[in-house]
Amino acid sequence: MKITPLHNVQRVGSRQGGQKADSGEAMATDDQVSLSGTAQFLSSLRASAKDMPEVRNEIIDAARADIEAGRLGTEEDYERAVDALLMGL
Repeated sequence: MKITPLHNVQRVGSRQGGQKADSGEAMATDDQVSLSGTAQFLSSLRASAKDMPEVRNEIIDAARADIEAGRLGTEEDYERAVDALLMGL
């Protein structure tokens, strides 16, 4: 694919009220964008997801197999988890 530079391209835009700009006049715009609370939340989630480490599926699969086999999710596991949470508080 060949990309060629564009020469003598005139900027095209619109002005409030439907006015047209003269060829030498800079385009002014009063456009605004506002995001809903949901859109802002989703945007922050997307930004946070970029900083998260990659999911290691092999660890998740091993944990699922341990749960199904009864090797994970025992009473001792719950006690260790609660103790770890309490120590962090």
